[in-house]
Order: sequence, then C-alpha cells, then structure tokens
Amino acid sequence: MADQITIAYENLAAVAETSLGVVDDLRAVRRPAEMDLSASPLTRRGYTEFESAWDKRRDEISGALDTVAQALAGIAQVFADADAQMAGELRGGGGGS
Repeated sequence: MADQITIAYENLAAVAETSLGVVDDLRAVRRPAEMDLSASPLTRRGYTEFESAWDKRRDEISGALDTVAQALAGIAQVFADADAQMAGELRGGGGGS
C-alpha cells in the first residue's frame, strides 16, 4: 500500500486549456476563398461534398473535444479544491466549505 497518492491535477487543467484552444481553432475555421472550379464540374462536386462532410465532422469533433475539455477542467478543479481543503485541515484551519 502506498503512503502517498500524488495527482498532478495541474496537468489536467493544462490539457483542458489546450483542448479548449483546439476547439476554438476548429470552430474558427471557415470555408477557403471561393475557388474557380468551373473547368471541372466533377471536381467542383467532389470539393463541395468534401467540404460539407468536413463541416459536419469538424462540428462533431469540436463538440466532443469541448465536452472532454470541460470534464478535465472540472476534475482538475475538484482535485485542487480537495487539496486546498486537506491542506487547511492539516494546518488546523478546518478548510471546510
């Protein structure tokens, strides 16, 4: 049995922050400048289908990543609060809510 449990909750908070940055980047992506694909209807159609599918996947990915980032941030906060409370109790300050 271990005498000490170490949880680097700061790392969870950092991962959450980085993930939220990725979410922001994904959501900020917009359509590229209008391209002249008039020479090839097949190319235009393929590009349009790709772009539509990418928009859908980007929304799904950013939504899922946002959920994960929020969960990580919440977990990190719970550990930070518990750490502060236990430290307060060890100092005799009570530290309770």
